[in-house]
Formats: sequence, structure tokens, C-alpha cells
Amino acid sequence: ISALFITIVMLILSLHSTPVKAQPVAGRILDGVQISEQAGKVDVSVDFNFPVRYISHFPDAAGQELRIRLQPISASADDLEALTKRESLAPGKNNPANIAEIIYEGDTSSGLFLTIFFRGKTDFTVRQGANYRSLQITVVPPTPVMKKEGSVAINLESSLAGINIAEIPPLDSFKSYQLYTSRHNLEGKIWHRLRLGFFSDSVEANKVLAEVIKHYPQAWVSSTSQAEKLAAAEFSIPYSSLGQLPQPAVPIIASAPESGSKEKPGAKPLTLERQTNLQEEAKVAMATANYRRAVQIYTKLVEAGDAATRQQAQEYLGLARDRGNQKAHAKAEYEKYLTLYPEGEGAERVKQRLAGILTAAATPKMLRKAGGKAEGKTAWRKDVFGSFSQYYDRDETLSETDDDPVNRSNLSTNIDLNARFRSEDYDVRATFVGGYENDFLDSDENETRVSSLYVDAMSHKYGLSTRVGRQSRSSGGILGRFDGALVRWQFHDKVGVNLIGGFPVASSRNTDIDTDRPLYGISFDLGTFAEHWDFNTFFVNQDVEGIVDRQAVGGEVRFFHRNYSFFSLVDYDILYDQLNTVLFTSNWNITDKTRLNVSANYRQSPFLTTSNALIGQPVTSIDALLETFSEGEIRQLALDRTATSRSYILSVTQTLTEKLQISADLYVSKFTGTDSSGGVLGFDGTDYDYFYSMQFIGSSLIKEGDISILGLRYSDTSTSDSYSFSLNTRYPLTRNLRLNPRFVVDYRTNKHNDGEKTRIRPLVRLEYRWKRRYHVELEGGGEWSNESFSTLEEDRNGYFLRAGYRITF
Repeated sequence: ISALFITIVMLILSLHSTPVKAQPVAGRILDGVQISEQAGKVDVSVDFNFPVRYISHFPDAAGQELRIRLQPISASADDLEALTKRESLAPGKNNPANIAEIIYEGDTSSGLFLTIFFRGKTDFTVRQGANYRSLQITVVPPTPVMKKEGSVAINLESSLAGINIAEIPPLDSFKSYQLYTSRHNLEGKIWHRLRLGFFSDSVEANKVLAEVIKHYPQAWVSSTSQAEKLAAAEFSIPYSSLGQLPQPAVPIIASAPESGSKEKPGAKPLTLERQTNLQEEAKVAMATANYRRAVQIYTKLVEAGDAATRQQAQEYLGLARDRGNQKAHAKAEYEKYLTLYPEGEGAERVKQRLAGILTAAATPKMLRKAGGKAEGKTAWRKDVFGSFSQYYDRDETLSETDDDPVNRSNLSTNIDLNARFRSEDYDVRATFVGGYENDFLDSDENETRVSSLYVDAMSHKYGLSTRVGRQSRSSGGILGRFDGALVRWQFHDKVGVNLIGGFPVASSRNTDIDTDRPLYGISFDLGTFAEHWDFNTFFVNQDVEGIVDRQAVGGEVRFFHRNYSFFSLVDYDILYDQLNTVLFTSNWNITDKTRLNVSANYRQSPFLTTSNALIGQPVTSIDALLETFSEGEIRQLALDRTATSRSYILSVTQTLTEKLQISADLYVSKFTGTDSSGGVLGFDGTDYDYFYSMQFIGSSLIKEGDISILGLRYSDTSTSDSYSFSLNTRYPLTRNLRLNPRFVVDYRTNKHNDGEKTRIRPLVRLEYRWKRRYHVELEGGGEWSNESFSTLEEDRNGYFLRAGYRITF
């Protein structure tokens, strides 16, 4: 960690020596991605820096490109600026979800999208994250593509103890053939075999054997039966899972199906939906170190789940007790698993954990080997990944005069670094996300940006976690990015407390810590109650230059069910006696093909703080303002500068066929005006403005893997009527080369005069991936517009160009 952060600090110091001025470089939308394996599937959590609302996704169940439509619920001003940008996440080159890249797209006329590109056709499901700050994707990685179908295989390894996938190297030879496990009964003993097939003949097999023999010196070629080929599909090992660090709760060891387990007498069987919900809740409990709750859930699943669920739950029941430091109980549960499922999928894992408990009990003081590692303890596992990118942007207006003004010419450099260190008891993560922008039009406008710079540490045993550094938070009354510390303690199954302190960050462009605006707060996370309900309540205080800037109480209510969920937030400023925010948003899966989204939002705009009094003033500090106004007058200025907005959203998505989907949206908003005071003019409010939109989304219409979005929009506002037509397509020319043509036509008529405007924008983006790690992008487009008013008419033409690359590691 120290080496990583020394590098980061040196980078920041070197960049910070350049003068910094305000520039349209925004904060970061995406916070990170978490990937974990679970019973043959992979769970992916894409985290955001503020609450988001899942609208729909397409294709519905399978594809190589997953496109998720979303809307922000609330965000800081810095993040709102970033909504129109493009961002990427580095999931790690060998991630078990087989994800090639994750891209946030805010630069499309069709809305905001999160696009996930897989390395092959993949089955998936998508749902709203329970905390409304993430999207949850469950994927089944694609089966390795076999080069040929034959009846010859290579026996790589044979073992009485079983085959541990975590020890299998990701050899290139394994990509084109099927890697699987089998069992063979020899003289009453069960041998577990790791095999690679299926080859057309022994000549082909021996060529591959020569490539793998140094890793498997005892490997040999053999013929196979039809029965073995059929069984291999069930016990195949995805290539994407090789070379991965084993997860504490879910390493994969392929072996036989369960044998013999009977339901506890008197236990009422659980429905499939109920079992799924409990498994989801148990997974969250384990991830948050709420082991007492995990024990309760797994006990219930062991008693009343179906056969497959009981086997898995029995293993995790022992693990929950083990991590909860209930070693005697864990030992009993592990032994019970081995009795019921001696050749079960998790038998080898359970044997290893049981051996660890027995070793620890027999050797209270850890004996150390010559190498210095303690026996009986799980070694630390590390994972370092991230990305580095550079993009050049140029925007120029073509004028009828001699000079063609260049509006933008800059080079943006972005760095995303992640280091993670894990053991059975601890999880430590270090993150840096930032960048630097060279402005070739004015070097004084060069700019450094630090979106995230923190260390996050968690103790599973004690339920304690802390995050120190620059970070973002959108719950507990915190309004976005801040420099400081967050400490969380889950001291009860259903109660966790969060303490926070630090200094708000108005923009990621601010690389200094603003000590004039200290904040502190406390919040409580309550739940889960009645299987679906979670609550949060908070108090937060923020000062600015010696006076109170914001003092608020409030809370969140979350209801999460597979088919229906909602999120509600209330923020009340007790200093100003004003409601800052009242929010309600919900998602409802009416059927498997129909989704409904509803949202209502009342909020102060901008968020009410005493600092709002500086809006429009010739001074930039509260101290300077106090030379002219009293503290009470400053608070009134803050109220006068703050408007109120109301918005309502209704979205319906209908999947028509496997390749077609339609969605329709209605958005209604209204803003109040502000008062003139302190030498600053107010502005008039608006009536209700109405925005209607419809999208038709198609997949694999021309070529497998293509996607097309046809969008129609109409807006009826207080000042104008606007119409828009857009077409956004993406075609995979080859496996690594994608073409993304787009076309937008806008037309507007003014209501208070005879003015009108027409704008046409053709655009095209070319993306090329090379060796998975390297991404090259070239984008260009033009704009032709005609605006008329009375006898005046103006034509404006221009073009823009964007070129760059991204390296993931």
C-alpha cells in the first residue's frame, strides 16, 4: 500500500505545481465494481457515487453487450456536470464475470446508459441495488468454445483429495478446448481427474500435450466415452475462472452432486422465491460481517430449503460461524457437512477449513515456518488493477469570416488505480481516481482533478470498517465528495452506526483541503426487518468560516423485493426550518416483460446552505460578506438565492421479442423563482414543463451483437416547443472492432416570438480492442444549425474530433 500511495502522492504534487483555474472537467460518476463468484454464477455490483434509478436493460437475458438505462436520483453539482461525459471501469483482466470493459455513456441523446461488454455471449440478469447506489448483475460466464468435437482427451491430473480450481494456471491451450473434472472408481477408491477435451484424434491431442506437459508432468492422452462427454458439460470449468484469487466464501471445486440429505422433520418447505430472497439477504449479511444474521438465515435454509439449497447452506452455515469466531459450532457444522455430503461440491473447501480449526486448537501459539508464514492462517491475497487513458478533444466552429474559432483543444489524462489486500479476517483497499488536463488554447487553464484518493479497511471479525481520504457519499446527510474519514460499526444484527468527519469538496478540481468548511455527522443503518425493509436516520452539521452552513436531520426508507422496490429520502434543515429534499422512487416488474418506474422529487435548488448567499456576489468568502451584512441577513440572502423544484417521472418498458424492446417516458418539472436582494437580481419561475420521449431498442437485427436505438422526444415548456429524432447504433465489424454511427435532428419553436432553430448532428465513433488490455477510440462529427428570429437569420457550422486510448491492467 505504501508504495502505491507514495507514487500517487508524487504524481499529485507534480501536477499541483501547475496553476489551476475553473474548467469544465467534472467529477466521477462511477465509484467502482465488485465481482464475486457464487455457486457457478458470478455477481457483479457496479457502484455509483450517488443514488441511481434502474430503468431497463437490453438484451433481456443474454448477449455479448448489455446496455442498462438509468437515471440519477440526486447528485452534487460536480457530479451533475459529469453526467454528460463518458467513463470506464477496469474490472481486472481475469475477472470471473468475463467482462471486457464497463462504460458509462452520458453523451448520447437517448439518455444515460451503462454498457457492459463481455468477451463472449453471456447469460445475465439485472436488478436495482438494494441501497439504490448500485446496479446488480448476475452472469453465467460463456462456456469455452471448443475447437473440434472428438473422442480423445488429455488427463492432466489425478487426485484422491479432489481438484482445486484455484491452483489451475490459465494456460492459452485451455481457451480452445473444454476443461472439466471427472471421477473414476479404481479398486474401491474414487479418483478425481482434471481433463481437457475433446480432440479429433491422438495427433491433435499430443500437440497440446507438448504445450502443457511442463505444468502437468504426469499428463497422458486417453480416449473418452459418450457418457463422459455428456457429463463433462455439467462439470466444465470456465476459462475465465482460472488464475483467480479464491474468494473466502465461494471458491469453486468441481466434484460430484450431493448424496443423501433429508429435510428436518416439521420444517415447512420454503418456496423457490423465498429461498432466493434469503440467499440474497445472507450474501449481504456475510459481506457486511453480520454473521449472526447469516447464521439465522442459513439455519433456516438448511431446515427447509430444497436439496441443492440445503447442501450449499450447510457449508455457509459453518463458514458464518467460523468467521463469527464460534469455532466449536463451526467445527460441528463442517463435520455435519462432510457426513451428509462426503463428495459434495464444497467437500474439499470444508475439509481445509476444518483442518484450520483443528490446527489452531492444537497449536495455540502459531508455529512459524522458516519462510516466516504462520501455519493455520490464511495468507493475504492481493489484487492490483486499474486503467490509464489519454484523449485529445478538438471543437471548432466554421465561420464565413477568415477566422475559424477553436472552442476546445485539450488533452485529458486519466488514472484509475486500485489495490486490494484480503485475508479471512480483513479486507483492505486503496483507490486513486484522478487526472490532468492540458489546455492547448491557454496553458493557464491546465488543471488537476482528484476524484477519489482513499484507503478502506474492514475487519470481518469485529464488524468494523473505516475509509480515510477523498471519497464520495450520498447517504447519512452527506451531499457528495469530501476529504475526511468514515467509521462504521455493525454492533448488532440489525443496527450499524456510522461516524463521519471531514471537509466538503466543492469540485474534484479542488486539490487542496478546504478547512474553512468542517463537517461532522452520525447516522444509523437499521434492518433488515420483515425480510424487505431497511432504514437510515442521520444528523449532520456543516460550518463555513465560523458560522453554521448546514444543520440537518433526516433519513431513508428502502423496500427491496425481486419484483418491487422503492427508495424514499427526507432531508430537513433544522437551522432554516426548511425541507431540503423529499424523494420517492420505485421500480415494479409487472411481468417478466413489463417494467414500471415512478419517481417524485421535491428539493431546494441548489441544496440549501448558508454558502448560497455568495451566489452573484462580488466577493468569494462569507468573511468578506460579513463586512457588509449581518449573519441573519446573510441567511436571508441564502434563502433568496435558493429556488424550489418539483419533478415527476413515469417510465414504462416493454420487451416485445428477444430482439426488440420499447420504452416510453413522461417527465414533468416546475421551478419557483428567486427574490432580488443584496444587489443580486432574482429570476422568474416556470410553469409546469412537460417532456415526452419514446425509444425503440433492437439487438442483433443486422449482425449478431449489433444494437440500435431509435429515439423520439417532444418537450412542451414555458418558453418553447421542441422536437428531436435520434438514431444510435453500434455494429461489431469484427470481434475487436466496433463502429458506432449516430444521427440527431433537433427542431425548436419559441412561444414568445417567431424564432425557430434547426440543428443536425451526424457522429461516428470507431472503437478497437487489442489483446484485451488496449482500447483505441476515434470519434468525429459535425453540426449544422440554422436559427431565425424576425428578419434575422444565422447559420452556424462546426466539427469536433476525439481520439485516444485506454490501457487496463
